[in-house]
Amino acid sequence: MVAPTINRAFLLFVCLLFSSALVAQKRPSAKPQATASAPVKIEPERDVLPRAQLALQLADLIYRLPDLDSKDKALKAREYFTDFKEKMPPDLTLAMSESDPKTGLRVAAFKPKITNAKTFPANRASLIITIAGTEGARDGIADLSFGRSQCQHLLDVIDQLFTAHKIPPKPEIIVTGHSLGGGLAQAVAWYLEKYLPERKITPRIWLFTFNAFGAQELIRKQEKSFTPEQSQLTYAANYFVRGEPVSKLGTHLGPTLELVPEEIERKSKFKLPKFDGFDKHRIEYIIKLVEADPTALIKAEEAKTERKFYNSLLSGVMNKTSGFTKILPNFTFWVTSKELPKVMAQLYQDIVGQNALTREDREYFDWLETTTERLFPTLDTKMKATLNQLLEVKDQALLRFYDLKLVKATKRKASSLVRVTKKEFE
Repeated sequence: MVAPTINRAFLLFVCLLFSSALVAQKRPSAKPQATASAPVKIEPERDVLPRAQLALQLADLIYRLPDLDSKDKALKAREYFTDFKEKMPPDLTLAMSESDPKTGLRVAAFKPKITNAKTFPANRASLIITIAGTEGARDGIADLSFGRSQCQHLLDVIDQLFTAHKIPPKPEIIVTGHSLGGGLAQAVAWYLEKYLPERKITPRIWLFTFNAFGAQELIRKQEKSFTPEQSQLTYAANYFVRGEPVSKLGTHLGPTLELVPEEIERKSKFKLPKFDGFDKHRIEYIIKLVEADPTALIKAEEAKTERKFYNSLLSGVMNKTSGFTKILPNFTFWVTSKELPKVMAQLYQDIVGQNALTREDREYFDWLETTTERLFPTLDTKMKATLNQLLEVKDQALLRFYDLKLVKATKRKASSLVRVTKKEFE
């Protein structure tokens, strides 16, 4: 999938507003550390580096998960999903993926493939959750509200994830994201830390974000009683590139760590602001920095980003746009979704027409089916005939997978199960 296209109107506004502060003010040199309340000793090279590198890889990968932001993208969903799967780390399996056609949210969760418990890597998490940043029009709406239009739905999806999958009582969980996704990742980390104990799960949570806005204000909108002192994450690192603007917004959950591009490392008596924040904000820029120096993520130094004026401005914008961003996704979705049922019916028809189906086809079908379920409650009832056609071809595709899974079954068992399945759909 093409690398993420940042909502330039939003970023231009941010760049102009904060151009005077593009050079971050450093605190005294400090290496990345675990959050102050974490009781475990963490070694940067052994513990942080492999997890941070994996988090960056998956924060980039999530942009390849297909979405339905436009007709052209929707028609290429199978192609995008194949690219997504091919670039997925081979020792991980996809536990959940969702592309919400209404808000533009894209999120995925991964679990390790454990073939031998004795050889299972000590630095690999039980679950990794990654959220995409800005790429389409509906993400731009989420930018206006600093994630509020996607946050509640995201937390509902995370809750469903832990209901559907068996998680160890003391899991290690990595949460990651870039840009808008990084802000939402902070909210997810807080949510898991607060509510997993109610499920009798005591997690060790590692949070890694890249060029993300600070989400404490967003979290406080979800729960007014929130205070940062409540947070006891095992480790948190909010990485940002010097000269990019978005990380200056809001107060981050956990420390902010500065990645310094080589070309501005040179000492200068007069530090003038640079207007290349667009490029520095992109996740590809961070990936290039890490490719040039694989240890860059543990060499990053803690630095101050947020400032009181910007924080009060962010809170004010969130308050002023809260009603607007609740209505706008519904309106834009209503305008752009007229052809969506027909397009999705074609995607299901492509599955029906295949000669042989694979496990990847089933995973793609699961993604498509989840997206369809999100679609129905929001569509106009006048589209009933089109929706019925979509349901019919969806059911035909599902029956193909029953046939696939029953290749080794007896004819009697196979015909009986297919007959029962068909009856359920009638």
